[in-house]
Amino acid sequence: MRLDFLQTLQMRYRAEMLAANTNIRTYLEHPVGIGEHSDLLESVDVEVRKYNEAKELLASVANLIEFYKKKDEQRKAQEAPPEPEPAEEQPAS
Repeated sequence: MRLDFLQTLQMRYRAEMLAANTNIRTYLEHPVGIGEHSDLLESVDVEVRKYNEAKELLASVANLIEFYKKKDEQRKAQEAPPEPEPAEEQPAS
């Protein structure tokens, strides 16, 4: 099964978390340099919400990947030919 779409979403959500974290750090460490954000508290709140949403989505995608990996393993196990049963030993005469 191809999980590349879900793995790509994982990368997207990680990047969104990093971007939000970077913005928060910038707001907190250099608030003077952020001229267009007159309401700093609101700006930080928006970024915290972005971070949290991406974190929740990342967890959901991780759960989906695990689910589909298990499902794929079960399907492969059902398709595999059964292992031959060991032959019974014959008593010595």
